[in-house]
Amino acid sequence: MKKCRIFPSIQQYLQYRQMMNLQDLQNQQWGSQTALLNATMDNTDVVGAINSLGEEIMTLKDAMTSIQLVLDTGTMVGAMTPQIDQQLGMRQVYAGRGI
Repeated sequence: MKKCRIFPSIQQYLQYRQMMNLQDLQNQQWGSQTALLNATMDNTDVVGAINSLGEEIMTLKDAMTSIQLVLDTGTMVGAMTPQIDQQLGMRQVYAGRGI
């Protein structure tokens, strides 16, 4: 048998509904908080992907250190360093002299 409440005024009914809605809302929030507390996180796939990416970067670094860059003329880029340094040095000297 369902219970029925009778209110002497609409105002009292509205107050009662407002109170019940607040209680329902609090119960829902408590339920969702409980669900969050019971949830477990599994991020092992993300951690594995990050570790794998780190290993790939290290492999790429090792491969790039052995790269030799050669110009169209056949000159290796590193072989040009002394001439470039000399020219830059001369420009610095000339700039200091105002030439």
